Amino acid sequence: MRFQTGGSILAGKLALERGWAINIGGGFHHCSSNKGGGFCPYADITLLINFLLKYEQQHVKSAMIVDLDAHQVRPIRM
Repeated sequence: MRFQTGGSILAGKLALERGWAINIGGGFHHCSSNKGGGFCPYADITLLINFLLKYEQQHVKSAMIVDLDAHQVRPIRM
């Protein structure tokens, strides 16, 4: 999961360079910055945004998280 978290940070760097990027292995949003939660040991989205605001502040003014979790989808009953 550390590699997946690193992939989120890399995706953020690539998004600045190329206009967009995606990390299909990331998205550990159930934890907070000081403790894990659910199955998530690292807050990769929070770490990514903090990284970009700290090291790429000349390119990043704001950030938006779009959460498209599969668990939000309800099954259709027939």
